[in-house]
Amino acid sequence: MKRHEALIPLSQFHRSCLFLALIAKVNAPVVKGYPTDIDGKIQYAIDFYIGPLTDHFDQEGLLWNYVKAKSDKLSQIIEALEAERRGIVELFQVLIANSSESTLNEIGNLLESHVRKEERVLFQQIQSDLTEEELFKISKLTA
Repeated sequence: MKRHEALIPLSQFHRSCLFLALIAKVNAPVVKGYPTDIDGKIQYAIDFYIGPLTDHFDQEGLLWNYVKAKSDKLSQIIEALEAERRGIVELFQVLIANSSESTLNEIGNLLESHVRKEERVLFQQIQSDLTEEELFKISKLTA
C-alpha cells in the first residue's frame, strides 16, 4: 500500500507496535533484540505503553480529531478505533496492576488488529477522502 508522506511517520511507529504485538502472544517466536522470557516481555510491554505508545496515542488523537469530520466513513472508522483504543488502554492497566501472560496475549491480539485496521482501513480512507492540502496539514499536526 502506497502511504502518503504525511502518514509515513505514524506507519513507521506502527512497526514497533506490531513487534510488541508479536512478542506478546503466547508461543511467540524469538525476535532478536526483544525479551524472550515472560517477565521481560511484560516489563517491555509496560515500558513501551508508558512511554512511546502513550505519546503515539496522543499524536493519533490529534489526527483522528482532524479527520473525523471529513466524511461519514472516517467518522465511523474512528469511532470503532476509539473503542478498540479504550480496550487496549484497559488491558495495559490490568497488566500493570497484575502481570499476567494471558493479559499480555490479549494485548498482542488486540494491538495487532488495531494497527492493521489503522493501516489498511483508516489510512486508506484518509488518503481517499482528504485533499492534498488537508493531507499536508496532517504532518504539521503529528510532528
